[in-house]
Amino acid sequence: MRQLALLAGTVAIVCCNSAALAQRTGGAITGIVRDTAGKPVPAANVTLHPGDRRTQTDSSGRFTIDGLGEDNYTVRARKFGYRADSWDVKLSKSGRVEVKLALESAPILLDTVKISASQTCPARTIRAFLCRRQRGGGVFFDYTDIDDKEKTYVGELFYDVPDMLVEFRINEKGPVYSLRSRRSGCINAVVDGRPASLAYPIPETTGRLIALEIYTRPDSVPKELREFLWPKSGGLARTGRCTVIVYWTNRGALEFSRSIDP
Repeated sequence: MRQLALLAGTVAIVCCNSAALAQRTGGAITGIVRDTAGKPVPAANVTLHPGDRRTQTDSSGRFTIDGLGEDNYTVRARKFGYRADSWDVKLSKSGRVEVKLALESAPILLDTVKISASQTCPARTIRAFLCRRQRGGGVFFDYTDIDDKEKTYVGELFYDVPDMLVEFRINEKGPVYSLRSRRSGCINAVVDGRPASLAYPIPETTGRLIALEIYTRPDSVPKELREFLWPKSGGLARTGRCTVIVYWTNRGALEFSRSIDP
C-alpha cells in the first residue's frame, strides 16, 4: 500500500510538472500598456479572447499571458479613467508576440449637471448626454458601460438594445454592420450634436466612442433632438418618424473639457 501511495504521488508530481511545462512552452503574448504621453500604466486590467484569460500590468506597465495555443487573439487593456485599447494578434504554436497598448484619458462622466423640467439641454457637448440621461426616456451608455461590454465594433453595442436589430457581414474591408429599428423604418444618426456626415462620421470602433444615446420610441426623443425625428428626403417610416441615435466621440469629450457650450 505504501509503494502504491508513493507511486501515486510520483504520478501526481509528473502530471503537475507536465502541466507547468506546457504552460511555459506554449505560446505567449507579452506587452506594455502606456498612456498617450508614453508613461506606463500600472494595474491596468488585460483580457485575452478567446480563452477569457486575465491579468494585470505590473508597476512598469508590463504583462505576460503564456501557455497559449495557436489561434487569433484579441488583447484588450482597460483602466478606470482611461479609454480601453485592443490589439489583434495571430499567434503560432509556441510563438511569442509583443504588443504595445495606449490608453487615452477619458473624462469621468459625473451627473453634476443640474436641470429643470423645462430646461433645454446643451446642443453640442457631452453635457447634453449628462443632461438627457438625468431625464431618461432613452437608452444611455457612458464610456464605462461601453468598456464593460468589451466589444470592438460600435454595432455590437446594439445587440441588447430593445427594438434594435443588428446585421453583421464581412466584405473585403472587414466587418460591416447595419442597424434596423423594429419600431420605425428609418434611423437618423447624430454625431457630437450634428447630423452624421463625412465631417462627422459615425465611429466604427468602440475605442472612439465616449457615450451613446438611443431613442427607439419617437415620443421619447427630447425636444432639442426632434428635428432629427423625420425621414430624410425620399425616406419612409412606418410611424412617420425615425429612431434617433446620438454618438458622442472623443471630439465631443474634448469640447466638453474646453467648456465651449454654455
